[in-house]
Amino acid sequence: MRPGIPLRRLAVAGCMLVVAATVACGPEGSAAPSAVPPLVVTPVSLSSPVSRGSHVTISVQTVPNAKCVLGVRYHSGLSKARWSGPKTADQRGHVSWSWPVGAAMTPGTWALAVTCAAGEQQRTLRASFVVR
Repeated sequence: MRPGIPLRRLAVAGCMLVVAATVACGPEGSAAPSAVPPLVVTPVSLSSPVSRGSHVTISVQTVPNAKCVLGVRYHSGLSKARWSGPKTADQRGHVSWSWPVGAAMTPGTWALAVTCAAGEQQRTLRASFVVR
């Protein structure tokens, strides 16, 4: 390893990635890393199963200020409802959505995906919920 270029190992989807990160020093000699933290989208909670006429809620943890969008695939196709629109993660990286399940909704298992982006990175969390 060359001086001034430390190597950092990051686990990414079961693979090992070696990243070189440069360090800039301030006037006091303090180190200020320039590496961008890896983007993650981790499930916090998902209400499932749910009854017709109730609500589904999903909460995820990501990096602060990540831009996230929810997609829900029903029998009729991908939902275009306004509740699924883009949201920005808060200062702690939390973001959540809640939406109504219609009284006439077909019971079954329905797929959803939360996609978040920060800088050049993008990650998607896939899950499903059950309507009874």
